[in-house]
Amino acid sequence: MQDLLIITPPFSPHDATPPLGPGILVAHARAAGLDAHAFDLNIRYLRLFGGGSQQRLRVVGDHAKDRVRVEAAREHYTRSLCLTPAPPELVPCGEDAVLSLAHDFDAMESAIDAMLLDGFWQGFLTSQLAGVAEPRVLGVSVMGPAQVLPALVIAKWSKSKWPEARVVAGGSHVTLLADEIARDVRYGHGVIDAFLPGHSEHTLVAFVRAVKFAENEELAGVLAAGHSYTPAVELAPADWLPAVFDEAELALYDCARLSLPLQLSRGCSYGKCRFCTYPAVEAFTRGNTGHIARSVLETAVRFGIEKVSVKDSLFDRKAMEAFGTLVAVVAPGLTWSCTTKVNRGMRCDCLRRLYSQGLRTVELGVETIHPSLQRTIDKVQPLDEINDVIAAYLDAGIAVVINLLYGLPGETREQADAQWRWFCDWQARGGGLVHGSHNLMEVNRQSVLASSPTRHGVKLGHVGPWGFSYVWNAPIWRREFSDVFAGTHCEKEAA
Repeated sequence: MQDLLIITPPFSPHDATPPLGPGILVAHARAAGLDAHAFDLNIRYLRLFGGGSQQRLRVVGDHAKDRVRVEAAREHYTRSLCLTPAPPELVPCGEDAVLSLAHDFDAMESAIDAMLLDGFWQGFLTSQLAGVAEPRVLGVSVMGPAQVLPALVIAKWSKSKWPEARVVAGGSHVTLLADEIARDVRYGHGVIDAFLPGHSEHTLVAFVRAVKFAENEELAGVLAAGHSYTPAVELAPADWLPAVFDEAELALYDCARLSLPLQLSRGCSYGKCRFCTYPAVEAFTRGNTGHIARSVLETAVRFGIEKVSVKDSLFDRKAMEAFGTLVAVVAPGLTWSCTTKVNRGMRCDCLRRLYSQGLRTVELGVETIHPSLQRTIDKVQPLDEINDVIAAYLDAGIAVVINLLYGLPGETREQADAQWRWFCDWQARGGGLVHGSHNLMEVNRQSVLASSPTRHGVKLGHVGPWGFSYVWNAPIWRREFSDVFAGTHCEKEAA
């Protein structure tokens, strides 16, 4: 019997980077002397579908995914959930009537039961988990609505296969819903024994030890559905450990696309964007995490992995330069990616040096090019500065993934069209180095737009108990506009 098994359920549209959170949890559990393993059911699910997309191989990180495979998996996944589409008036504008999870608890329960009777899901779980040792604690990682139903199905399925196992759920989506879970016992669905909101490395270790040695499981940071709880104090950065990945799990990824993930800070140093849920999920924390960077780079070298993806929500210039210097020393020839914000200080000489140190892709949070809309979301970035920074990255040979939002409160169709034309112009002259992440604006739980909607002209409507996004008074032109960027990189993140 193993002490801890952490499962990453479908569906997550990422087949180029393994999940970071479970790797960190396993690292802390093993450091405490526990027998712990991560099991990525999501990549096993994605591998059921044929691939072939090559267009992102110049990009490092999440955006290097095989889009042919991911879209085939998404289509199958949506059809396989046994969940009746929600009525249109309950579904946020532009979202899928199934994946939005606008459904009530009863509908979710019916879907869970139907999926357990469905030949695909029963066969998939049985075949994939056939040789896995029974765990004392089974963890399921829930990073967004698309993983909720499979997580609950796995939990219920495990109750018959491993009846003694304690089932816990964590992840950013659980963290966003912590207050709701504490108020309503139905979130447990009779199969989740405990929820672990927030960064819960030490809490999970304490819980597993309590189960293993038959001690009191009522610990700070452990939440039972329908009960109040005491949040745990999170670990200081000096106590963070780098994620560990078993070689057999990494072998499930296409080596041409694979990037090893790492995170050197938590939260966002900007933290003002009114549409963002990062401040609610994790407070900004940055410390001396050089030991993590060095360890991950050494692991990449040892496994022959040629790419690394930095998962910090905002990797600023100082952090880039420090990391690039370390790459040049520890893993020369390795390439890497990161996410950052527009910063005029990123000049050509600096970026050429970073290119020589392996930087190949930046994800740039532009969101909107229009000044009035930038003020709405509290992210003011002059267009000439945006253009200058993009040009500097391209001049250095670094690919840029531009994050863009459409259909913000008060936005006109003309503004959306102008932004699309601006992006297409950059893509046309970017020499294959400009890519886009195009999304319709959402009003998500615990964002500023959701917590003080009237101040920003937002009227909130329905959100399902497990849903992430509200129905709101979105601009009426959005439904037809989404066809403009159909087929481009259009994904929703959990936080």
